[in-house]
Amino acid sequence: MNRLHITVVLILVSVVTVNCAHRALTGEQMEQVMVNEVPIGSDVSRVIGFFDSRHIDHTGIVQLDNESHSRPDTLFSNPTLDPVRDRIRSHVGGLMRDVGGDGFLTRWDIIVRFYLDGNGKVVAHQAKKVETSF
Repeated sequence: MNRLHITVVLILVSVVTVNCAHRALTGEQMEQVMVNEVPIGSDVSRVIGFFDSRHIDHTGIVQLDNESHSRPDTLFSNPTLDPVRDRIRSHVGGLMRDVGGDGFLTRWDIIVRFYLDGNGKVVAHQAKKVETSF
């Protein structure tokens, strides 16, 4: 084999390995990564860096008004946020696409959210695996 063939094989192996690791991630595992890398009290710049370093599509800072607290939202209405809900003023959300599924009609994604207080500090986070059917 010449060097070009070896290089192509190494690149393909790297892509497959990265893709398999990404696809095997669960919501719970992502929550643990979030806890370890962006602990409560972290600044919003660390949140943005977290998303950018993993090439995760994300929003900017989404400000929440009083109506946001009463609107139905399966993530925001989760009781785990009750202890800090009154401190939440904004959030930054991201979407990890295609982390599982049957590869044909069903795809699994992970929704990731960091909730921020009025000073732009993390007060809570969530990761939830969701199914998309075509």
